[in-house]
Amino acid sequence: DICRCSRTTLWNGKQAVLCNWNRNSYLEISKGTFAGLELCADWQRPNGCTSKMHPEKYRCSGCAHSSHGAENCPEGQ
Repeated sequence: DICRCSRTTLWNGKQAVLCNWNRNSYLEISKGTFAGLELCADWQRPNGCTSKMHPEKYRCSGCAHSSHGAENCPEGQ
């Protein structure tokens, strides 16, 4: 459940992209190359997001790749 996950590493020990809920209640990358980027929370779920309005927010909250969300991350477990 991405709303309750507080892990700082992936299952394999690799440092995860750290995301937090920002003051606007958006999931935001808080460090690394994409720091400050607000993410689409729906994109993190198994079925992804159907909106075409914000593709720039489609990044995995675990590894920051744009091809999948956290629930479909190949680095997840």
